[in-house]
Amino acid sequence: MLALFSAEHPATESDWQRLLAATGDRLVLLCVDAAGPPRALRGMPCRSLHDLDAEGVRELLLDLFPEVRRNPQV
Repeated sequence: MLALFSAEHPATESDWQRLLAATGDRLVLLCVDAAGPPRALRGMPCRSLHDLDAEGVRELLLDLFPEVRRNPQV
């Protein structure tokens, strides 16, 4: 599961905790601006899209989900 977060559109801590409980280690965190991850998710790896151009975002996503690169029909 992919979770995008931003300082502009924050969720509540309980929202993040529920998401983490439901997805566990399948959760991939991406930050769309310079904000850091919410407190409930700070122990998890997080990738930033901040300052990446479209090609950089594409490459990051393909690196995170290599099955898409191998099989574009996924």
